[in-house]
Amino acid sequence: VLVAGQVALATVLVIGTALLLQSLGRLQEVPLGFRPDHVLTASINLPREKYPTLDHAAAFYSRLLTDVRALPGVRSAGVTSLLPMSGDNASMTLQPADLPSDSKERTVQASWRIASPGTLETFGIELRRGRFFQESESASTKPIVLSEGLARRIFPDGRDPIQQEVRMGNGQKFTVIGIAGDARHLGLASEPPPTMYLPSTWYLWPTMVLAVRTTGDPVQITG
Repeated sequence: VLVAGQVALATVLVIGTALLLQSLGRLQEVPLGFRPDHVLTASINLPREKYPTLDHAAAFYSRLLTDVRALPGVRSAGVTSLLPMSGDNASMTLQPADLPSDSKERTVQASWRIASPGTLETFGIELRRGRFFQESESASTKPIVLSEGLARRIFPDGRDPIQQEVRMGNGQKFTVIGIAGDARHLGLASEPPPTMYLPSTWYLWPTMVLAVRTTGDPVQITG
């Protein structure tokens, strides 16, 4: 398993560009909402001809994460569509599912990110309520995690968001399983945006980012 993990990680680092988020450590006076220390990231672009479907890509990432997590010094790992503070963003409207789809009431334009099990924990984003994604997650249940700021805007009446159903602008419905702490995804000059985290069982971008949290110097696991 260890050999397989080293090969898998080496392959990822050839495919993508390794990036240490530790450089953000100098900015500790600014509340980021995540912890950049001891985190190594790498961009992965899977060739469409070899991984033509979501199932093919999901199987690759499942094997990769299993191998990477088995490496000595690795505390956690996950894959995501966008890095915090990358300057990139994707957004869509979100509203409670019990409202008509054409209603503007409690409808929020929110950032969205794909996150596999282990991703939010790897970035040190805090869990406020409920739970984060798990390996046993079923795609059919359509789970979603909301940031605190987004949950407050969609459910301002004090209703418990956990197990509430929400609807994205594309009409798809999801069930809220957790509330995450707000994080500065768009940069230091921007307040934490309302953010929704969607499971990797739902969708994967052609290019994803592997994130690894280590117990020591992240560079050592690439040797």
